[in-house]
Amino acid sequence: MANLRIWGQYKSEAEQFICSCIQKGNNSFKKTAGGLLWCLPWNNLQYSATASLVSAVYSKYLTDAKASLQCPGGVVQPSDLISLARSQADYVLGQNPKGMSYMVGFGLNYPTQAHHRGASIVSIKKDPKPRWDGDVVQEGRSEPECVGWGNSW
Repeated sequence: MANLRIWGQYKSEAEQFICSCIQKGNNSFKKTAGGLLWCLPWNNLQYSATASLVSAVYSKYLTDAKASLQCPGGVVQPSDLISLARSQADYVLGQNPKGMSYMVGFGLNYPTQAHHRGASIVSIKKDPKPRWDGDVVQEGRSEPECVGWGNSW
């Protein structure tokens, strides 16, 4: 019985989060002029990406249950959640005021000196030397590897 209470609490909090993301909650998240959900100034894309994932997963749940979500600001349909998830992904991939993809190597205009090494890892076959985040920036080069059509695959 205690587990049911905990799961009910999780569901309630997830629904409050979703209502806030979709702009129908009591404390809705801010959005930038370009439409990106805005939570915190540092590493904000992790929050908009999480909101996208949660929205897409909950949309599937609502669709399977043939249900909708009642938020303080109105009813939310599964299609509304998919639209939110898609809008956040599209923003990250370049449909934003700068026309810039925030994924290294995706599109024509993307970051070339990403701060974190994980954004662009050179193949060990090309360069077995250990590297750290600052190598690329300090050397004034663009990232050696890109996501997508694979320079290293």
